[in-house]
Amino acid sequence: AIARVGGRIELLRPDVNTGKLLVIGSSRSFSCVRTIRSFRPTGSSRDLLIVGSDAGTMCVLEFCSSRWQQVHCEVFGKTGCRRAVP
Repeated sequence: AIARVGGRIELLRPDVNTGKLLVIGSSRSFSCVRTIRSFRPTGSSRDLLIVGSDAGTMCVLEFCSSRWQQVHCEVFGKTGCRRAVP
């Protein structure tokens, strides 16, 4: 399960013995996260995360060794139109 708590994005897993959620990894976000969706690309064995922020960016993240790593980041304007960034 994925959760955004305050300024953090957390990956959670249920503990079968206690029934509680355990935090596997947590990373700080430097903007207000608006949307989070997980997906698996066709033919891939890894799950990725798409994160949209209030700054107008959409990033694809992968969880590697207890932290989130950015795979790709695309800058959009707040109107949803792609911004040309040199």
